[in-house]
Amino acid sequence: MRIRSALLAAALTGALAAPLAMTTAAQAAPTAPGRDNIEIDFVYYDSPGWDNGSWRSLNGEYVVIENNGRRPENLARYSLSNSDGVVYRFNRGTWIRPGQSLTIHTGPGRDWWSHAYIGSRVHVWDNDRDRVVLRNGWRVVDTCGWFRGGRGFTGC
Repeated sequence: MRIRSALLAAALTGALAAPLAMTTAAQAAPTAPGRDNIEIDFVYYDSPGWDNGSWRSLNGEYVVIENNGRRPENLARYSLSNSDGVVYRFNRGTWIRPGQSLTIHTGPGRDWWSHAYIGSRVHVWDNDRDRVVLRNGWRVVDTCGWFRGGRGFTGC
């Protein structure tokens, strides 16, 4: 009994301390088919200041997704797209743990556990109206849209 408790504690400590990209398939059993726990939480579609194409302006535009499930999710089959057909596909090594969120910025940058970067040199999300679509493969998982007269951001 003591050995089993020690092994369980070591396994849990390792699972919680491991960086997101290092989560193994054994730790990340997939969610039941047909159920997605990844959702769009928030979209900041109008970056602060002028849309001048600078690194700061591009990355001031972002989408936040979150894992509302109980298991880590590999985002390898997931994508985000807009109404103009721009599509961002997540890397195979992109994982999101339960209760965590991931911010996807429009511009360039280096991905890490809580931020990913589309790498676009132009703004992706239209200020007057657009729609973010989150897919798992071809299946639509969640959407979030806005229309003229918005505040520059929307909770979904």
